[in-house]
Amino acid sequence: MKLIFTLFVSVVFALVGRSQTLTVNGTIAASSGTGPGWAPTSFPVDTDPLKNGDPLSATLIVTGFDFSALPPNATISGFQVVITKSAGGTTVSDNLISLRKAGVTVGTNKASASIWANTNTASNYGGISDLWGSTWTPADLNATFGVAIQAIRGTANGTDKALVASVSVTVNYLILAPIILTSFDISKTADNHVSIIWSTATEDNVKFMYIERSADGRNFSPIFSITPVGARNKYTRYAVTDKTPVQGANYYRLKEVDFDGNVSYFDIKAITITKSGPRFQAFYSGADIKVNLSSIKGEYLLSMYDAGGSHIRSQALNIPSNSFQTSLPAPQRAGVYIVTLRGEGINETARIFVGK
Repeated sequence: MKLIFTLFVSVVFALVGRSQTLTVNGTIAASSGTGPGWAPTSFPVDTDPLKNGDPLSATLIVTGFDFSALPPNATISGFQVVITKSAGGTTVSDNLISLRKAGVTVGTNKASASIWANTNTASNYGGISDLWGSTWTPADLNATFGVAIQAIRGTANGTDKALVASVSVTVNYLILAPIILTSFDISKTADNHVSIIWSTATEDNVKFMYIERSADGRNFSPIFSITPVGARNKYTRYAVTDKTPVQGANYYRLKEVDFDGNVSYFDIKAITITKSGPRFQAFYSGADIKVNLSSIKGEYLLSMYDAGGSHIRSQALNIPSNSFQTSLPAPQRAGVYIVTLRGEGINETARIFVGK
């Protein structure tokens, strides 16, 4: 079959992806700066009483957040921090709630003026689209990433103390869909071929696209392999023509394989082809090359060639009836192959794709 391949590109103004979250707990506590320190070195941690003339605590630095499950191609959209805390007294409040990047406190201070409760209470900071006044990549969420917490006592004299029981961080992120498929259409041509046209709005990390065909809607085999343009945030149009559809129902679908080895399948479309006269079909079954013949009798030569025209093998056929099936051993290497049937005034060719 001859592959007809056309591309049209135009700009799209929005990226589409899958929004996801990942929540992890901090595991290490340390403190820095002047003021009453935090002890012990694991949760829960508390300050000594915020003594007279020393209303600010040292800065509690919480690290140990394991974000290794975050995909390296994620686009970070926001952070939510939950601090479970309490106070011994009635005047303790936040002085500093910030994120740390590369070992440095950065961005917005989310400290609240609310008084800490006397029992453990979970307080929320940030949101799904709040980047805390900084820019972030997955690489920033490493061992140096953390949360900085500082408490303040509101009275001139007192022995109020602060306790932090746990700190968790939820990162909100976006993973672009490998392919945003905007259309996938099939139609029958005047010569009983099948035209397959599809469009994508973006292609991200896509290694190959395949058009697969099935006669029963369940068992599919690839008939075209397409290297994607790789246009991100742009429309791309593709078109191929299947010149050897099977008699009756033909089912088609698009398969995508990304560079990480992930596979995606898209909606199946079906069309019915009715032919008359001699018919020759060859397709890769996963183990061998199946050959179906109908409305043909007599002696024929079945041959296989690689895409460069080099002969691989041949098989003589003596077809006794109008319906006949046979097979050829599948080549060991993946690729495009040509199967021909010649004899009794017939010269038929099928182009197949062998996947491994």
